Amino acid sequence: MAGIHAASREYRLAEFKAGENVLKPIELREVGDVRGKSMLHLQCHFGLDTMSWARLGANVTGLDFSESSDRTRALDKR
Repeated sequence: MAGIHAASREYRLAEFKAGENVLKPIELREVGDVRGKSMLHLQCHFGLDTMSWARLGANVTGLDFSESSDRTRALDKR
């Protein structure tokens, strides 16, 4: 499933790989400045949002409990 989602325009993988932040404006607004903060991102899927928070300066850990074992490989294949 992660491979299908990584190929979807909804996830904006190409933009992320080009250095853009793919978090939604409401997420940025509600969470605020994360520089230097620790975050735990549950059900992170293949980690795109988790890595976006890290780009903004958070010390973030993403956990996903789905059965899919290819979620992290989805980014490497593109």
